[in-house]
Amino acid sequence: MNYHYIAFGLKIESEFEIPEFLISEGTPDVYIGVGEVPEKLPNPLFEGVRFQASPDHFLLHVDRIARYFAEGGHTITIQPYNGSSDSENQAVFIRIRIRSAYPSKRITSDAWKFPLY
Repeated sequence: MNYHYIAFGLKIESEFEIPEFLISEGTPDVYIGVGEVPEKLPNPLFEGVRFQASPDHFLLHVDRIARYFAEGGHTITIQPYNGSSDSENQAVFIRIRIRSAYPSKRITSDAWKFPLY
């Protein structure tokens, strides 16, 4: 069962519950799922200690929690590390503050500029 939400001006379909988001209906702009995430991006344009970004991809490593991979402006894949719970993954995900960088409401590398606490 997938869950449907609206947050940050985006309709979101998620494989797991995100209680902080409002329930919504309709065709999603963004899909959030759990799966395998690459260790590194090929040829990133920007690179930091825990992230890499290119025009259509963003990869984020959060120690002991998960790796997050945004691609194509509409898909986010989360690969939890062993022992991390869904609630931990959701808390970090919420903190990331996904927001639209362009009127098309698609996620781009610019939408991922944030401080992690």
